[in-house]
Amino acid sequence: MNAILATNGSAPFCRYFNIFGTETSQEIYRLALAKREAFSNSRTSPSKNYRNWRKSKVIYDDQLTSVFELVQQEIIRRLPEVLASLSVPRFEVDALELQLTSHNDGEYYHWHTDNGTPATAARTITFVYYFHAEPRVFQGGELVIYQGRGERHVITPQHDSMVFFPSTRRHEVLRVDCPTRRFEDGRFTLNGWIRRRIRNHVPDHFGYWIFAPPPRTGQAVKARVVARQRVSTVAAVAPSCSAEAAVPSTAADCHWHSLRPLYSALHRASHRAQQIDIRVGLAATEFFEDYYFSNRPVLLRDAMRDSPAVRSWSPEFFKRHYAQVPVQITSGRDSDPNYELHFRRSITTVPLGEYVERVLNGASNDVYIVARNYFFDNPALRHLRHDLRPPPGIVDATDERPGTVKLWFGARSTVTPLHFDEHSILLAQIYGRKKFLFIPPFDTDKLYLRNSYYSEVDPERVDLARHPAFANASIAAVEVGPGDLLFIPVGWWHWARALELSMSATFCSFCVQSGNTALGGAAAT
Repeated sequence: MNAILATNGSAPFCRYFNIFGTETSQEIYRLALAKREAFSNSRTSPSKNYRNWRKSKVIYDDQLTSVFELVQQEIIRRLPEVLASLSVPRFEVDALELQLTSHNDGEYYHWHTDNGTPATAARTITFVYYFHAEPRVFQGGELVIYQGRGERHVITPQHDSMVFFPSTRRHEVLRVDCPTRRFEDGRFTLNGWIRRRIRNHVPDHFGYWIFAPPPRTGQAVKARVVARQRVSTVAAVAPSCSAEAAVPSTAADCHWHSLRPLYSALHRASHRAQQIDIRVGLAATEFFEDYYFSNRPVLLRDAMRDSPAVRSWSPEFFKRHYAQVPVQITSGRDSDPNYELHFRRSITTVPLGEYVERVLNGASNDVYIVARNYFFDNPALRHLRHDLRPPPGIVDATDERPGTVKLWFGARSTVTPLHFDEHSILLAQIYGRKKFLFIPPFDTDKLYLRNSYYSEVDPERVDLARHPAFANASIAAVEVGPGDLLFIPVGWWHWARALELSMSATFCSFCVQSGNTALGGAAAT
């Protein structure tokens, strides 16, 4: 991979192309589309004089743990060459900040620097990774880096490329022109800063909490990087708190830390603690009132039994009609106990007919088509979404954006480890049976958080010597069969095992104003 470097005097930027390659860059693009509801309006200085200085949408680093390690590795690997190219002396790296930014039609960011205040003073190197739909739909959105007296360097966004420049450089993002105004056609970046260890700084303009996420009660989020050892630790604690949460430091924190064990004790005393409601013929209005807005799981028995998918999909169906279609799968899970953490290593592509043969061979957790394999984004398979036909009034079936419907297809004994999701999900069981375990979010302190979204505990092989608090967690079990719908609320911990060869579809676009409700966001109404 080659870098394009400026040569006149001190280089103002350096640029790399083909950073991650086609498959991973497309995965990052799909991740951005799947997180659409988690984006919020970007902010700049609180001064009323700069209210319209920046227009874009952004997701902060606490929701980007799935790509943080990937980006960090590329940055740390290139950092020595970047510093030499930019004539920046080597420094002790303190932390890496990361955010995901979307610019669409009419959006921009006027000139600014990235380290002009005490809060941002440690930012030393700014990086911008570009990705977008191909072919590119939008125009504009160039990054302009200023050097000297009026000299400008204009950088056109190019998919799978990355730019580095000193955070002291004045720069701006020019207006984006996106005629379709569709979210998926916009300009996307994973951008952020490499911070040095620093003690004192004299403030300057534009930077006061520009990129810091709004504070969240009981939440500690910091991504630390030790450059020489290439080590990171990410503590991203969901609003429901966890065993790793910071010690309460405000009245609000103390209030929550008092309520959490109270909610847990009250829940354990209820008959609902060890069961999931099962409803038949539930109206959409009742679903939203009793479960979605109450954030409670529910099984809707036979709610999709008449859908074409439930009536006709089977391993033989896919082998008969789509045997030669290449599909992305995960493979080698049995050889890696941290297969979810190392998801990208497990990705491979095989003909669908070959995959069907593998899952028909018997019980196995080694291969699996999971949500992040984006089965329905395959042009040869996209039309199969229309066979699902979820009940009207609950799922927005007209929302055909990438990532709004996903497939899970695996052999008997495939497992999804204990984890929570940052938005609500409606799972449709298409073929076979699955067993689910649910644990409420206010029992998070008993689950030994791992990698931000996962628990260290294996519910089938609990080691109480290592995880004694798990003995007091409230666990409810439920089985789903073909035609059933299972509502998995945001923040609820869940685990699943396929009791038979299984196919499931998951929906995340509901018939509410914002489509879903995300951790850290306002409730959809």
